[in-house]
Amino acid sequence: MVDHRVIEALDALAGTGIRYADARMVYSETRGCSVYDNDPYPFYHGAGRGIGVRVLYDNGWGFSSGPLIDRKKIADKALERAKISAAVNEEMGHKIRLSPITTKGDFEAYAQVEENPFAISQQRIVRDVLVIAETCKKPWVDSVDYFVEFDKVRNHFANTEGVRSEQEFVYVNSHLGVHAQHEGELISRTFEGFANTFLGGYELFNHGLNLEEHAERICEELKELKSAPRCPQGVMDVILDPSQLYLQIHENGHGFELDRILGWEIDFAGGSFLKPEHLGKLKYGSDKVNIVASAGEDWGAGTFAFDDEGIPGQKIYLVKEGVVNNFLSSRETVMEANLPKDLRYSTGTMRAENESHIPLIRMTNVSLEAGNDGSIEDIISRTEEGILFKTNKTWSIDNLRLNFDFGAEVGWIIENGEKKHMIRTPSYQGETVSFWNSCVDVGDKVEDYGVMNCGKGQPCQAMRCGHGTPPARFENVRVGTAEPGFVPTGSCRIKRPYGR
Repeated sequence: MVDHRVIEALDALAGTGIRYADARMVYSETRGCSVYDNDPYPFYHGAGRGIGVRVLYDNGWGFSSGPLIDRKKIADKALERAKISAAVNEEMGHKIRLSPITTKGDFEAYAQVEENPFAISQQRIVRDVLVIAETCKKPWVDSVDYFVEFDKVRNHFANTEGVRSEQEFVYVNSHLGVHAQHEGELISRTFEGFANTFLGGYELFNHGLNLEEHAERICEELKELKSAPRCPQGVMDVILDPSQLYLQIHENGHGFELDRILGWEIDFAGGSFLKPEHLGKLKYGSDKVNIVASAGEDWGAGTFAFDDEGIPGQKIYLVKEGVVNNFLSSRETVMEANLPKDLRYSTGTMRAENESHIPLIRMTNVSLEAGNDGSIEDIISRTEEGILFKTNKTWSIDNLRLNFDFGAEVGWIIENGEKKHMIRTPSYQGETVSFWNSCVDVGDKVEDYGVMNCGKGQPCQAMRCGHGTPPARFENVRVGTAEPGFVPTGSCRIKRPYGR
């Protein structure tokens, strides 16, 4: 049942002439433990609670947040700010339209966990963390960084259009890295970078991630990586392991956020080359490329039942058989973009980091669907010359989400269908549409990843999102770091072919 204080905040706005309002009470709790340079850091445990109110008056939005005890004052402040915004928009001639809400009523959603991490003793968590760190103590490992964090978020929501929802989700986030100095360079190997955030309880951390097994593996790979040659330069096929491809999906996924497409949001690598008129027309990738956004994955860090406008979480195809099919949107942006009538509905992606922030369009669980091209070994066997990339390390993308340069922790040379020797600092460059159209193989097994700190907005909001992907192969991609004076050709040529 939605907390009565959320309803009271909305009741305080009765008779004020508003068009719309919503209120969110968020309770969050976090606890965790870290090890850096082989030394344990203090265990931490914290919690917070508050309320945020958003108001639409005439054609102006207003927002305010603070402690629950001040909920009526917060509602008044949000209304005051909405009236100021409305006056400015009236001078500018800006009109706000909202798509309708069709699902109304009272709703509840709770995450199911086997072991509640907030009922586990501090001593047990610290002990389990130290066991993993101890596994990584090898003669060739100079330092270890490892942390595990558990988060619980309970969200009470109500709006003036008949939606009331209570949701509670529990997340596990972990990171494990081993490092060594080699010829003045820091060499690192991690367990899937910083992409281990999932829905789940202590059972996921304790058994589900198989951390002891992966700890042994990355230590052995670090030893080999220290003496591995650097990535060659040239144009060849690249095979992206899921631990690298999830990041490609993540960075390109931002380009489907409709507020970026409209030019309303330009923070953190800017807007998007995509336009509303690309729907159903732009060949974003090859026929093998199907990218889906789903808020309902049982593993996903981007899973929820209702967004922060009261819209149900959904599953939509952003790209279907290579063609742009839909966008991540809100009630306001779908109307502003004047999308086709059958797409003039919010896809339910408005979320805020907590009660202190306004909701923004955010990725849910954005994933590349499995194909029919077999395992990563099958894909390697069909590759004459290429590089296998594993575990994202660096990323750089332009302000339209178009030209990019990504790097991985480790790679392997592929020759005549066989995986040969290891290489370090592998990187590849490309242009988004050319790159996805060069996709010739999509594997048949999806692996899941989760990000805990996707940044967007000013003030910055960190948000959880998930990504599932199989391995995939892309033809004729520029690899390696360019020498001074190098002129890019092929897939990494800087282009603006989409009307921007």
